[in-house]
Amino acid sequence: MPVPNLRWLELDASQIGAPFFVMDRVAGRVPPDIMPYPMGSWLSEASRADQRHLQDATIATIARLHTIDPNKSSASFLEFPVVPGATPLRRHVESQRRFYDWVRQERRYPLLERAFAWIDAHWPEPEGDTVISWGDSRIGNILYNGFTPVAVLDWEMAALGPREIDLGWLVFLHAFFEMIARAAGLPGMPDFLRARDVVATYERASSKRVGDLRWYETYVALRHGIVMVRIHSRMLHFDEATRPAERVRNYYQRFRGSHRRMQLIEELPQPLIVALHGYCLGAGFEVAMLGDIRLAAETTTFAAPEVQIGVAIDGGSTCAWPKRSAPAGRSGLPSVAGASMPPRRWPSAWCRRSTRKRSCSPPPRRGNRRQRATGRAGDQAHHQHVGQARPHRCAQVRGDEHSDLLRLRRSA
Repeated sequence: MPVPNLRWLELDASQIGAPFFVMDRVAGRVPPDIMPYPMGSWLSEASRADQRHLQDATIATIARLHTIDPNKSSASFLEFPVVPGATPLRRHVESQRRFYDWVRQERRYPLLERAFAWIDAHWPEPEGDTVISWGDSRIGNILYNGFTPVAVLDWEMAALGPREIDLGWLVFLHAFFEMIARAAGLPGMPDFLRARDVVATYERASSKRVGDLRWYETYVALRHGIVMVRIHSRMLHFDEATRPAERVRNYYQRFRGSHRRMQLIEELPQPLIVALHGYCLGAGFEVAMLGDIRLAAETTTFAAPEVQIGVAIDGGSTCAWPKRSAPAGRSGLPSVAGASMPPRRWPSAWCRRSTRKRSCSPPPRRGNRRQRATGRAGDQAHHQHVGQARPHRCAQVRGDEHSDLLRLRRSA
């Protein structure tokens, strides 16, 4: 297995407060989680052949792990010895049920509980061979040299169980990221890590038959849901999130805070230069709107995908965007001055051709941003809670494949 070489194990907790071990550092790159790799990364931008090479090499690595005989490798510590159940899979599921009970505390999550009921009612027969299950088998936990795995990481979910647990997790986690990309209006990677391809490649690599993955995909989705509940519980504990009822009460305050942060940026006395590359979405799109000068690479894509699921554009762009839009008919798209911001993506090539990326208006006023904001307070008072548009210098820049900074047009 391609894992970092273990150097030392120190069981004395007095050194750093806990037992620890030291491994070799392995050079490589990882498909990112933030932003998810289907939304624009070295992997999503690779050729289909390179993507397929990474997919097949990853599946072959998992198959290699599953060839290790747990009865001959001192893997008994991966069992759940205090959890009842006649088989490793029964004990695996029971351990997740107990983890859910610990995570939820006094709350109930009906969707997760229905998932438990479904997997109990549709138990796979036969369960399949018991192997060493990696547990967190996703490409975000692998270091790649080019498109070849060089180090498999994150083993805290390892256990004994059927091989389909790892394959289901691999398929589901990609589908989860793919869903986020599609919700954002992005093309994603629809031909990557499809269940039928994963099964076919694994069976060729291992010479083992894979059972029906649908049950295991449901089970790993349940496990992922429990993990998300735990993450949210921690966020609640550290005041990084609010419960649904509190969220409704705090919605107005959250909007006010967002608008105030935008206004603080807007009122900086210095000119603000914004550099853009890759995907400029949602809040990032609104922050980019605050710039006096915007430098966009040819590959930059702009969108406000949140409107597709009924989420408001809450940083003030509903007021600011019409001020910066081209008149209707000049840009090739209807002006957004009289409509909500469309959820579609705007590639840089289109933006370069349109006046949205090339016009500057109106001429700058005297005084700094704060003075200008004060001067327009009267006629824009009704917009103070939804953000304010700045009627001042709006110089625009576009990138070029031969140069970083070209064709700057300033206002008169």
